Formats: sequence, C-alpha cells, structure tokens
Amino acid sequence: MKTFVITKASLCITLLLFSAVANAAVHSVVSERPYYLEDPLEPMWVTPIRGKALLSWKDRSRDAFANVQALVQHPFLPVIYRYQFELISVVSTDPTMIEGRWNVYKNRGLVCRNCPGKAYGLDLPVGQYFKIYIDDPTGAVNRQWHYSGFITNRFDLSV
Repeated sequence: MKTFVITKASLCITLLLFSAVANAAVHSVVSERPYYLEDPLEPMWVTPIRGKALLSWKDRSRDAFANVQALVQHPFLPVIYRYQFELISVVSTDPTMIEGRWNVYKNRGLVCRNCPGKAYGLDLPVGQYFKIYIDDPTGAVNRQWHYSGFITNRFDLSV
C-alpha cells in the first residue's frame, strides 16, 4: 500500500503539471474528514475513524490522480481495517467527476483490481461531501465499494 502526504507544495506541483495544456480548468479536492465507507465483503456501512483523500484532475481529459486512505473500526468486533482506493486509469473527467478504473486494497491486500468506478460531487464547496462508487464484478452479485468524505479544501485554476 502506498502512502501519501497532503501538502500545499504537492498540490501546487500537481496543479502546475496538469495546467501545462491550455484551455482546461484544473481542480484539486482534499478531504481529511471521512463520512462513510462501504465494504461489500463485510458487508457494512461505517464511518471511518480516520481518513484522507486527494483528487486532482483536468477537465475533459484523461489527466487525473485520486488516492483515498481510511481506517475503519469494525462495528461489532475489536478489529481495525485499513482501506485504500487508488485511481489507476482515467476514462473521462469533467468539472464534477472522475470516471476510471480503480484498485481497492484492504489491509494492504488487493481486493478489487482494475474495477470501474466514479468519483462525483467534486464541484461541491468546502463542507459538502463527495462520493466514490467502485463496481466489483468478481462476486456472484454485483457489489460496490463506496467512500464519501467531506471536502476540507479545494483548489480550482482556469488557464
């Protein structure tokens, strides 16, 4: 499992790299306050005890980065799970969403490889929450992973 640190310098570098192509708006959303996580393997909807997310993208392009990490206390057992949602390829973006393929890790083990998913609500203001839904086609019934987090900071550039 990869880790990342959210700093203003890393956000500025990410935004500068994405802004190299003219006429496209560039966005970054930061969340350090998780809302919900759904694990279809448990299955459970829980509020993570800790979580952070960074999503950066350029409108109407295939340029994007997204990484989410969360710690979840099992609701009935004395067990803590570590999750990571990682965007690995991009299908499309617009001012409100990133659609692509994702890897999902649970306790550092890959549990959903190259799964289709979408982050949306990314245009909302600070204090509102965004959502990520990732389809897991490996089960007998179509399962979905879910993460939502409150936007704690955002950066929007128009070039």
